Amino acid sequence: MDPLAEKPPSAAAKAADQLFTISLADRPKSETRALRSIFAPKAAAILRVLLRDPGQPWRVTELAAAANASLGHVSNIRKALLAREWIEKGTNGTILVQPDALLRTWRDEYREPAGRRISGYTLFHGEQLNKDLWLGDDREREAADHLASKCFPWL
Repeated sequence: MDPLAEKPPSAAAKAADQLFTISLADRPKSETRALRSIFAPKAAAILRVLLRDPGQPWRVTELAAAANASLGHVSNIRKALLAREWIEKGTNGTILVQPDALLRTWRDEYREPAGRRISGYTLFHGEQLNKDLWLGDDREREAADHLASKCFPWL
């Protein structure tokens, strides 16, 4: 008997192939994953800038600065929006031409970000609330206090 001859697959090999094929069938379509990545929280900052003034032309560098995002991330989102024909390239930059379609799709594809969400009500505010809630070190607390005072000055 030739040792290099092709052997018929064993029952275990057939079962492994079948299991592998089944697990691949459960993956979401790449279009769905791409849509979700367009509407992820980091990308949403870029979309919000575009939606504030749909007729304004944006260069990648200007859009990155306005959305506080990296040039690469803005470029990737721009490519995805161009592929869906929601934006168009002009001589002065990129212009959002389909804001309604963008908003409709965003509404339909929105998934709440993963993580823990806490809601409630308290009579405490200011320093007392910070002391009761904060678990991090002092530098993190100072940074969070500064950010909160800028974003929510009424607290």
